[in-house]
Amino acid sequence: MLISINGGRVTDYKKFAETNQPFVKGAKGYFKANLYPLAFKTTKYECWKAAFQNATSFNDYQEWIRKNRFPIMKKWVETYCPQLIVCVGISYLADYKIAFVDEGLSFHTEMIDDRELNWTINMNGTIVVVIPFMLNRYGLIKNVSIQKFGDRIRELISQ
Repeated sequence: MLISINGGRVTDYKKFAETNQPFVKGAKGYFKANLYPLAFKTTKYECWKAAFQNATSFNDYQEWIRKNRFPIMKKWVETYCPQLIVCVGISYLADYKIAFVDEGLSFHTEMIDDRELNWTINMNGTIVVVIPFMLNRYGLIKNVSIQKFGDRIRELISQ
């Protein structure tokens, strides 16, 4: 999707990745982070219980992150004023709002190819978009849809 946001075609993603090297150590222009730093293939409670049942509950972990990590992430947005924040996973919309969106603002929702694009613009000009996960049949998996999402995000940037 990054290539379409930058004006290219998603079918040319390999060339874009080789040239721009997003998320490669030392490369400039892109930053990647997870809201919740412990990696899971799924956030279902059963998986949490099996992996960390002696440490804490998943709800306790989420609350701790919301209270302690999200304010730091919001401060990064205020300090560094990124042009764009792309968040992946509609089910985490409320968390993305806490972590990245100015108080009093809400998301606009648009449908593109029967998939949700949520976006807002912070007071400092940072655009925050939330897109579906890019997997499974309910996600953003078709090149044509990924292209449309990227094109729309590029329009938001150029407004």
